[in-house]
Amino acid sequence: MIKQPIKRSALNFNLIENGASMIEQNGWSLASSFGDIEAEVNSSKNSVAITDISNLSKFKIYSPKIDEVLLNTGGNLRISEVRKEHFMKNSMRHSHTTARLSINELWVSSNTNNSFQEIKATYIENDKNVELFEMTSAYTGIRILGPDAPLLLSEFTDINIGLNTFKDLTSAQSMFLQVYGLLIRADLSSLPTYDLFIDRSYGLYVWKAIMSLGARYNAKLVGMECINQLESNP
Repeated sequence: MIKQPIKRSALNFNLIENGASMIEQNGWSLASSFGDIEAEVNSSKNSVAITDISNLSKFKIYSPKIDEVLLNTGGNLRISEVRKEHFMKNSMRHSHTTARLSINELWVSSNTNNSFQEIKATYIENDKNVELFEMTSAYTGIRILGPDAPLLLSEFTDINIGLNTFKDLTSAQSMFLQVYGLLIRADLSSLPTYDLFIDRSYGLYVWKAIMSLGARYNAKLVGMECINQLESNP
């Protein structure tokens, strides 16, 4: 059996340069931690943390009947609204995040390793008018979370990021550091949490710029062990 090559995000070598301990999971090279998991969790809870989420599976779904599609799969969404679904699989907690981008377009991100088949079964199994596009390799994903995350985000976007304006389970498409991207707010453990997706070719530039701006807020890079702890201990 031929082993599949390990997938690496556009940020992979920068993560290593910044001290990440890398592990392989579901075919991806991922940052497990940056040396002090307790400090990473504390930063997430008390200031702001930044992590690479490029490994999330990402899809765009198009249909002229998107309202019907949504109603058949958990309830309708207005444009910019988001829903997040959690489920257990093989004793692990998984999630799908769905954002409505336009009248006929959805964005779905997922942390399961069989996402394509699951999303296909959910959205297009019995509907010939739905098109599914796998976008994982095309986008870099950056998560910014913590009490000071809105302050950091306000440094590089014109979106009103106020906690009572850009609320939990909301999305927006806009410019970030002069790069077009999608921002989804889906709070983790009651912490303001923002997932930013931009074209992979600009991923490293945006990542470095966010790190530089984050220094003003004592931002800390965190790995998947920190995120797993936050998810399991809200």
